[in-house]
Amino acid sequence: MPELCPATRYFFYLGRRHSARVQSFLGYYPAWQNRADRVQRLIERHQTALVFIFHFLYGLRIAFLLVIGLSRIPAGRFFVLNFLSVLVWAVVVGMVGYLFGSALAMIIGDLKELERYILVGIAMIGGMFGIFQLLGYRIMKNRKAKGCG
Repeated sequence: MPELCPATRYFFYLGRRHSARVQSFLGYYPAWQNRADRVQRLIERHQTALVFIFHFLYGLRIAFLLVIGLSRIPAGRFFVLNFLSVLVWAVVVGMVGYLFGSALAMIIGDLKELERYILVGIAMIGGMFGIFQLLGYRIMKNRKAKGCG
C-alpha cells in the first residue's frame, strides 16, 4: 500500500516546510505562478476529493503532494484523508486486478495446452533479438576498425 512508504509524508512536509522558498521560486516564472495559484484555488475548493484521487494519478503523485503541502490543508486532516484514500485505492486496484485476471482466464481458457507454444515463441523472439544484437555489434566493430564510423 502506498501509505506504508514514508515518501507521502516526506513530500507533504517538504511542500509545507519550504512553501516560502517555492513561492519565491515561482515569482521568477509568472506563467508558473498563475498555474500554481489556479491549482491552489482548486485544492482549497475540493480538498477531500483531490486527496482521494491523487493515488490514482500516476506520474503526478510527488508534484501533487508538494502542492498539497503548500496549501492550507491541516496536516491531520490530510493524513486521515490520505489513509482512507489508501484503503480505497487498495480495494479498487485489488478488485480491478482480480476482475482482469478472471476475464483473461475466461477469454484464454486453459493455458496448459498452449504453454509449450508460448515458451517456444518467447525463446525464438529472445534468440532473434540476441542474434540481431550480436550482428549489430560486429558490424559496428568492423566499421570502426575500417575508419568508417
